Amino acid sequence: MESTRGYKRKTIIKIIDAKIKHWLSKIDNEELREEIDNSFILTGGSIASMLLGEQVNDFDIYFDDIEVAKKVATYYVDKYKKKNNSSQISKVEVREVHNGVKIFIKSAGVLGEDVETESYQYFESTPTEQIDESVSVFLGNEFTKDVTKHEGKFVPLYISSNAITLSDDIQIILRFVGNAETIHANFDYLHATNYYSRKTGLILHPEALESILAKELKYVGSLYPIASIFRLRKFIGRNWTINVGEILKISWDISKLDLTDYAVLEEQLTGVDTAFFQELIQILKENSNVRPVDRSYLVELISRIFD
Repeated sequence: MESTRGYKRKTIIKIIDAKIKHWLSKIDNEELREEIDNSFILTGGSIASMLLGEQVNDFDIYFDDIEVAKKVATYYVDKYKKKNNSSQISKVEVREVHNGVKIFIKSAGVLGEDVETESYQYFESTPTEQIDESVSVFLGNEFTKDVTKHEGKFVPLYISSNAITLSDDIQIILRFVGNAETIHANFDYLHATNYYSRKTGLILHPEALESILAKELKYVGSLYPIASIFRLRKFIGRNWTINVGEILKISWDISKLDLTDYAVLEEQLTGVDTAFFQELIQILKENSNVRPVDRSYLVELISRIFD
C-alpha cells in the first residue's frame, strides 16, 4: 500500500475497516469478535503513514476494556497451546496488571533454562511459580523462514509480555488499556496520536497533523525513552527530522532511569524490542547476582552480541 500522495479520511477509514473485518473473520469465537469490534482502538504510526501515502508496517490495536484485552490474550495463548500440544506451554499465563494486561512466561518451562527466583519476588508468587515477564515465545522457526505462507490467516507470529504480533501486519498491544487519552499518555511521539474506533470514528488531532505534514518528530514523553532513541533511526531513515531540543527531552527522561538496576534496564530494553535484545537480557539475568551492571560490562556485552 504505497501512494505518491496521502490518503483522504474516507479512504483511510475504508482501509482500516477492511483490515479489521478480515482479521475478525479469522477469529472462531463470535462473541469475542463482537467484543473486539466494540472495544478496539487503532492508533499509532499506521494512520500517519496513510496520511502520507506511505507503506503501513503494522496496524497497532489497543483496547478500551480490560476484560476484552484479557480475553484476546487468552484466546491467542490458547491457540498456541493447542497448536504445539506441549506441557511447557501450560506455563504461559495471562494476568491483569496496572492499566493493562501482560503475558507472563515461566522461563524454565518455555526456554528450558533455570533462573534465580529471588529476582522475581515482586510478582508475589511462590518460589515454585516464579515467572519471567521478559521471556517471549517465538511461535515456530517456520514463521521466520516464510511469513508469506500465513498471509490472510492472521496467525500469531510472536508473543511477548506486552504484545502479540500477528501475520498480516496486526500488532495487538496489551500493556496499556483504556480510552485513547489514557493510551496516548504512554506514547513518545505526537504524530502517532491520531486514532480510530467504532465509537469515535477517525480522530485527527491538528497538532499531530502538523507534525506529520512537516515530518518533524515531537517528543511528548514515554515510559520507555530508550525505545524513543532507537525509534529515531527508523524515522530518520524515512526523512523525518528532530531538533536538538526534542532530543534533549528524551535524554532528560533517560537520565532519570537507574540503568544499573537490572530490573529497570530489562524493562527498558523490553520496551525497545524484546526479540532484538533477547540475548542481551538473558545474559544480564544469568549474571545478575555475580556482576553489577556498569558501562564497561554493558559495552563488553554489546560488542560481543552486536559486532
